[in-house]
Amino acid sequence: MDIKFLRNTILLIAFLFVANFSYAQDYTDLDENHWAYKYIQMLTDEGVVVGYPDGSFHPNEYVTRAEYASMAIKGLKMQDYHVKEVIEFDDIPLDYWAYDQIQRAAYFDLIDAKNKTFNPDGTVTRAHAISIVVNALTTENLSEEKAREILKKTYLDYYTIDKAIIITAGKATILGLVVEVPGKKNYLDAEKPATRAELCAFLFKMMEAAKLNPNKKIADAMPKIAEGIVIEEATVEGNIATIPAGTILPVASADSYSTQKNISGQEFIAKTPDNLVTKQNYLMLKKDDYISGRMLNVRKGIPILRNGKFNLETKTIKTHNDQLAEFVTISDLSVEHNGFWQKIWHFIIKNDRIDLQDGSPVSVKLLKPLKIDLGNGWIIE
Repeated sequence: MDIKFLRNTILLIAFLFVANFSYAQDYTDLDENHWAYKYIQMLTDEGVVVGYPDGSFHPNEYVTRAEYASMAIKGLKMQDYHVKEVIEFDDIPLDYWAYDQIQRAAYFDLIDAKNKTFNPDGTVTRAHAISIVVNALTTENLSEEKAREILKKTYLDYYTIDKAIIITAGKATILGLVVEVPGKKNYLDAEKPATRAELCAFLFKMMEAAKLNPNKKIADAMPKIAEGIVIEEATVEGNIATIPAGTILPVASADSYSTQKNISGQEFIAKTPDNLVTKQNYLMLKKDDYISGRMLNVRKGIPILRNGKFNLETKTIKTHNDQLAEFVTISDLSVEHNGFWQKIWHFIIKNDRIDLQDGSPVSVKLLKPLKIDLGNGWIIE
């Protein structure tokens, strides 16, 4: 990875984003000329930060470590991620308001959980803010010697920087992730409490950088982009896609079936004919995910007497990550006739038969909503 190229790309994206973003809310105590105005408004519109009931934002107030961890997780859109491996913090009870978000912050390596304490109600320092921003990314190794060299050339308060933050601060400086407050140019102010305005700027930089180079855990949990069949009805909130009940989905027969040889109750197997994706091209289900169900109401085509017909009912799907989940659908299959004489023949002579070959397309109606974690492809039940 070319650090200079990455830094310049991050700065370009940040500039273009804040220059063209339209905002939905104004705060009573935040002027457009405030140095962090665009960062605060963008994070507000993204739902990462909120103001006060009276319409103010209080940009100069401080933030607790728990609040900042929650903001960071929301900024990364991981607030709905299901953490299986719980970390017990000595100072965070199970009923603590930010317990789940702190667990997510620990899982994604944003915070250090080694000593089992977090000090959730402590004030966020700029050093802590920088640490979370850098921890969200994959970065090149940096020696302490090189980091010191960079910091010494950049900050007038270099000699006050604690050894524990040297390498992290060096990386943040190289990548252009350090927020400078007006009037404090060339000061890191590592141990100074960070204001709400500063943290919005830090989080904005983190969010843009993580789009390019997230750490491995975040990358694994991010929505995957893919080409495929777009399911227009699917909605996305955070990292969760929901396909509502009533949606017509495409499947493909995975074997041969016929009204002339099969009977009601026999197993029916199908597969997804291609990737199923959202309007944003987020991958929901992969091609060839295995679907199982049964045939219902099978009617054999008999001349003069009746046309062939059967219903397909699916119950489960086995996804590409070996999860067996509910996939409840129904489909009524009958022969379609478009021309006048075809309809007459169908009405009088009857004897239509339905034959499905391996790969034959079938449309099924979803009877229960399907919720999918876009990061890991897990169906939420």
